[in-house]
Amino acid sequence: MFGTKKLAKSRIASRVTEPLNEIAPRICDLTVQWDEWSYETQSFNSLVRQHIGLKEFSALQFFNLSGTDRHLSDDAPCTLNTPVLRTLKLYVDISNIPQLSIQHLVSLEYERWSMTPPQILDVLTLFPALERCSMIDDDPDGDEEEDNVDRPVVVMHRMQSLSIKFRFVKDVDYLLDHIKTPATAAKVMNLWGPSGEKDGPTLESLIGSRMSSYDELRIVQTPRLLEATLTSKSGGSLQFPHGPRDSDRPLENISFSALASYPSSLFRIELVMPALPSTTRLIAFLRPSPLAHIRIHTNEASFGRLLTALEYTPDVVCPLLESIDCTGTPFSAARMRNFLNFRETQGVALRELKITKSLCDPDSSGFISIIDSLVEVDAEA
Repeated sequence: MFGTKKLAKSRIASRVTEPLNEIAPRICDLTVQWDEWSYETQSFNSLVRQHIGLKEFSALQFFNLSGTDRHLSDDAPCTLNTPVLRTLKLYVDISNIPQLSIQHLVSLEYERWSMTPPQILDVLTLFPALERCSMIDDDPDGDEEEDNVDRPVVVMHRMQSLSIKFRFVKDVDYLLDHIKTPATAAKVMNLWGPSGEKDGPTLESLIGSRMSSYDELRIVQTPRLLEATLTSKSGGSLQFPHGPRDSDRPLENISFSALASYPSSLFRIELVMPALPSTTRLIAFLRPSPLAHIRIHTNEASFGRLLTALEYTPDVVCPLLESIDCTGTPFSAARMRNFLNFRETQGVALRELKITKSLCDPDSSGFISIIDSLVEVDAEA
């Protein structure tokens, strides 16, 4: 750590900046932990302006800066000459971020507490050429009554991977509407409980309003975590890991009825859930999508409800369905045989079925004549 408790400012300057100036051109990895509160010294920005100036850190590729929290009169952002900087890690207030040479900067890790969504956009605006960005707020403020300020969209032309956590649903909805990335980018938006607004956006509206722009939906639910991921054929993805803010409060089940109210272009869905909703709700959810592939991991009764939904008449649900992967899910061979026969007689036969050998009761021998491809896998050890 730069600085020694209660040293005079002049002594800190000589102790820190003189050797730093000497080796600056050779430093490739620099970590600064600056605590002007405890060490009663000047700010890092002030120190750099006075004693380092525009000295070139010609080899510096990684810079990690934390602290510099005090809002002092001498704490205007300094300028650091970092022509080859590629990776930046910050744990500072946005007003204290030094002005850096960012022409080669591709990666940012930024951690702060109580950030507003507009402040997150402000940080991204500072570094428009990023390829990878991770932002963490361990204490988001979900009680503010003020609406997020409308502002221009922040365009991140090179972004490949963007992770923002932890935010409330309202914040994520705002951020997604105000951040533009390439179609191939992977975005992860960690959700932390509801924002407390009765009429505000929900997890279902976050997912549903974007289903028409993606080809695949994966939902994994446990008692403590719900993770929904939308994926496109271009390779881009949008992931919503969602957990309760109160550790003693279980997550509510995702509402398939709410998802069913949105247009969908989903080609594939994957549901890994302890239980599925009623047959009626499954029909409503599945019907709007041009689904060709379903991956399901659930209990036997829930799987039975899914098969019943796919047997609905007179208008068969998911007429383009080609394959079902139910590995890890137990089922009755007789029930599956009836389902396969039904789809065949309706002219919408299933082409491929993937199952776990030991979970088909009694066995799959009766499927071979009514399906083109039967894939059987061993149970995981």
